Amino acid sequence: MATKYERVSSDVEGYTRVKNEFIAMRDGIRLCADLFLPFSASRDGKKVPVLCSMGPYGKDIHASKFGLPKTPIYANMYKHIKPLGPDSCFELCEPLIWCKEYGYALLRVDTRGIGGSEGKLDAFGLERSLEIKADAEGQDLYDVVEWAAAQKWSSGKVAFSGISYYGMVGYWAAMQRPPHLTCVMSYESACSIYQAARRGGVYSNNFQSHWYHNIVVPYQRGSRDGSLSEEELAANRVDYPHLLATTEYPNQGSFDLLENIRSLSDITVPIYLAGNWTDPELHLPGNIRAFNGVSSEYKWLEMHSGNHLGAFYEPEHIAMQKKFLDHFLFDEKENGMLDVPRIRLLQHHGIESFYRENEISFPPPTQKTELSLNYPTGEAQPITYQGFHENISFVLDSAFINSFEVLGSPYLELTLKTEAEDLDLFVYLRAIENGKPVVLTGNHGEPMDSFARGYFRLSHREEAAKDFDNERVIKQPPCPGSEVTRGRIYKVIVPIYPAAKYFQIHLEDAAYHPTDPDHSANASPPWAFSDDITELYFKSADHLSRVFQSSWVREEVGPDAANFSDFGASLPVTVQEMAVPLNGNAPSVNDVSLSGSLVAMYFIAKATDDIEANDLVSGFAGILQRFDPSQVRALVANVPVDLPFDPNSYFGSHSGRPRFDLVLAIHLHDKAGVSILRTAQKDFEETYVSYINIGSSWIAFGQRALLFDQDKDIKFDPGRQPYLYGN
Repeated sequence: MATKYERVSSDVEGYTRVKNEFIAMRDGIRLCADLFLPFSASRDGKKVPVLCSMGPYGKDIHASKFGLPKTPIYANMYKHIKPLGPDSCFELCEPLIWCKEYGYALLRVDTRGIGGSEGKLDAFGLERSLEIKADAEGQDLYDVVEWAAAQKWSSGKVAFSGISYYGMVGYWAAMQRPPHLTCVMSYESACSIYQAARRGGVYSNNFQSHWYHNIVVPYQRGSRDGSLSEEELAANRVDYPHLLATTEYPNQGSFDLLENIRSLSDITVPIYLAGNWTDPELHLPGNIRAFNGVSSEYKWLEMHSGNHLGAFYEPEHIAMQKKFLDHFLFDEKENGMLDVPRIRLLQHHGIESFYRENEISFPPPTQKTELSLNYPTGEAQPITYQGFHENISFVLDSAFINSFEVLGSPYLELTLKTEAEDLDLFVYLRAIENGKPVVLTGNHGEPMDSFARGYFRLSHREEAAKDFDNERVIKQPPCPGSEVTRGRIYKVIVPIYPAAKYFQIHLEDAAYHPTDPDHSANASPPWAFSDDITELYFKSADHLSRVFQSSWVREEVGPDAANFSDFGASLPVTVQEMAVPLNGNAPSVNDVSLSGSLVAMYFIAKATDDIEANDLVSGFAGILQRFDPSQVRALVANVPVDLPFDPNSYFGSHSGRPRFDLVLAIHLHDKAGVSILRTAQKDFEETYVSYINIGSSWIAFGQRALLFDQDKDIKFDPGRQPYLYGN
C-alpha cells in the first residue's frame, strides 16, 4: 500500500497530475511538491515553461476547504470563484486554466515543515536565516527554480505566480537571481515581512496569530496524519507570533538581517505587480514599493480593490496575466504586452471606480495641498483625549470647493505628547456622502468605511518618517527605537498608506431648465457633465482641423481609443474668449488661476437674430454688477466661432444637443455666490425673455476644465480627460 507521500501520477481533467515529487535542497532537506503538466508535455513530449509557487498552506488542501474547521473566511471566499477544478489550491493558479487551456506546467512546493516537506516549520525562514547569516528561504527558492528548469518536460523558463505569501516569495526568488528565473507575477504581496507585521510600528497581533495558528500550523508535517504528538509538533516549529511580538524594531534579529540582505534593486527580471488599495492591514504598500524599487526594465503596476482573492481569478486579470507570461515564457513578442500602460491605478469615485492609465511613476506628479485639521482658522488648538476610550474626528467638507482627488500617500504633521509609556495612532480617512461614510469592500469581503488608513507608534517615529520625504511611500527601514518621555512634546510625521480616491463636489443642481419639466433642477441632460465643463481652445480654426483630423488624436484619445469615455458625452465648445469688466475691473483671460476656480457656465441660445451676442453679454454684466462684487471673481464671455470643420464629426452628435449662441463663464469665489448668480439669471431671463430661448439655455456648475489651451499652456488632468497635443 502506498504511503501518503509516495509519488503518484494520473491523468485528470485534461492534464497530468503528479503528486509528491521530492526536491532536494542544498543542505539535504527534501521539499515535497505537486506537479501539473499539460498533455502537450506529459503525452507529446513538448517542453513547456513552469509556473512555480512555494508556501506554507498545504498543497494537498483544496481551496474550497482551506482554513476549515479553524476559520471559514477563505472557503467562503472561494464559493464565488469559478472554475474550481479538482486541484484548486488557495491563492494559486488554477490547473484547469493554466495547464489544460494555456499549456503551462504548474509546480507547487510546500515549504519546510509543511505537509510532506522535511525540516522545521519556520515561516519566512526567519530563524534559519539568522543561523546561516543568509536568506534561508531565498536559497530554497533558488534550488526549486533550478530543479524545475532541469526537468525533461521543462523549457528551462521558470516564473513565480501567486497571491500574498506566494507573491512575496517571487521577490525573494528574484533577489537570488537563479539563472533560469525568467519573470515574476506577484499579486497583493508585501515586500517586507517586518512592515507587514508591524504597521507603522504597531504589531498586528490579531492577524498574525490568526494567520499562523489557523492557516499554517494545521498543515505542519505530522499534524494531519497524527504521526507526531503536540509536544513534538511544537518542538519542530518556530513560534512565529512570539518572535514578532518580541522583535520590536526593524534593526533587531532576523528582520535586521533580512532587511539588509534583501534588496528590491537586485530584481532585474520582468515583473508584473498587482496591489490592493483596500488592504492597508497587511500587504499595502508592498506592490507599490516593489515597482519603485526593482531594477527591471520591464515592470508593470496595477492597483485594484476589494476581495483579496477575487482579482487574481477575474477573467480580465487572467487575460492580462496570460499576456504577460506568454510574452516572456512563450516568446510571444507581438502579443501587445509592451503596449500595456506600465501603471494602471483603479480610482474610487463614490462607490464607482475607473482606471487611470497615464501615469509614469508612483506617486504620480500631483499638486501638494496642505489642509488644517482646525479648518478654517488653521490656528493650533490643543485637543485631549483618553486612549482606548475616545476617538477624535475632523470634518473637512468646507475646505473643498472644487472636485479633487487623493492620489498617493497623504500624511499628517502633528505636535503631540502622551502621559503613557508610548502612543499609538490609528488614522482613518473617510469619504462622507449625505452624512454617511462611503463604504467600500475590504480585502476579506468586509465593509470598509475608510479609503485610506495610517498606523503610527511614537517610539517608531524615525522609521516611519525615514525616506518618506523623498519617496512618499512608507518604507519602515531598519532604525533603532526612539525614546518616548512622558509629557514631552514631539513633532512627528504620520504617513498614511497610499490611496486613490476621486471626490466630486456637487453644488446645488447640476443643470437648470426652468421651463422643461423633463429636466428638473437635479437632472443633467445627456450631453452635459454634472461637474466638469469641457471647453476646447485652439489658436485658429486651421489648428482645430489639423488636431481633430490627425490619426494620432483619433487613435490615442478620440472615439476609436480605449480610454475615450467622458469626451463622448461632452458638449463641444469652440469659441472666441473675451473678459468682461465688472465694476470697472476686467481680469486678463490669461489668468491661469481661473482654470481651477469654481465656475458657472451659462449656455445661452438666442430666440431671434434681432440681438447681437455682445448685447446679451453687456446686459448680463449690468445685472450681475447690482450684487455684491466680492462674490464674483470674473465674467468671461465665450462667443462661438464659425468653423470650416464640424466638431460633431469628432465628438459625435446627439439629437438632443441644442444650438447655443453664447457661453458665459462666471467665476465665483465660493459657494455663497451660487444664490446670487441664480437671482441674476432670473432677472436676466425676465428682462431678455423675447430674445433668448429659455428652454434651451441652462447653467451648469463645476470646475472649469481647460482641455486644450495653447496660449495658456494649461493641461487638464489626463485621468479625467485626454490630453490634446499639437501646434
